[in-house]
Amino acid sequence: MPTRLKHWLTENALTGHQLAQRADVSPRAVYNLIDGRGDRFSRSILSKIAGATNLTREQLLEEPVIIADRRSGDPRIDAMVRGIGQHLFTTGCAKELRRYIAPTFACYSPIFETRRGDGSREGREATLSWDQMCAANVRGQKAGGRREGISMPLSIDWITSDGDNDHARQLSVVMRSISKGEVDDLTYTDHLIILGLEQSLAEMTVVETPKIKSWWWMTLPRRLDNIPQYTPPRLSAQMGRKNI
Repeated sequence: MPTRLKHWLTENALTGHQLAQRADVSPRAVYNLIDGRGDRFSRSILSKIAGATNLTREQLLEEPVIIADRRSGDPRIDAMVRGIGQHLFTTGCAKELRRYIAPTFACYSPIFETRRGDGSREGREATLSWDQMCAANVRGQKAGGRREGISMPLSIDWITSDGDNDHARQLSVVMRSISKGEVDDLTYTDHLIILGLEQSLAEMTVVETPKIKSWWWMTLPRRLDNIPQYTPPRLSAQMGRKNI
């Protein structure tokens, strides 16, 4: 999928080299943004390119405008996903999104796998509660020298084997998180999130709020040959059912 900057260049009939000359930056910096290859760009480079394109620094790290059209098919789900993007890595996450969290919520991730004394994996996933997960996100941001940023959904897809979205209980979301460093550089990280809902759309009344009972996620690698050979046990065990 083309990046927003590539979309802009196409609309304005410009090449990356021409934009580099206009913005007084290296062609390499422009093409890294066009291809989405880099994950860290200095504030000065982003500001120069932003000034030459009338795009904001955040927009330069976004996917194209067509991403705004990605919807789940239900406004309640869309509002929930937007809320996750807005608050996921903020100190107010636990409070702001609690209305979407089921009492039995559990978060799973490969990084939470239990390990033996020698550091090898036991193959069992540890889980976090909603408050623990939100606190861990904030600690991770601070440990990495990052400040609170924003996240945006790149895709929202129901997980179903027969296309019956109304009865699906799992949602796949790819979320891009953009944050600032200590020197105001912007970085982005893409996450795959599998949300397990307490009820399907068909089971909820028109006034009910969707509730998340399970959350499995991982950071997406930048190169295809870096994809870990890992399938969530709870997801793989359910393969073959009508709604996974």
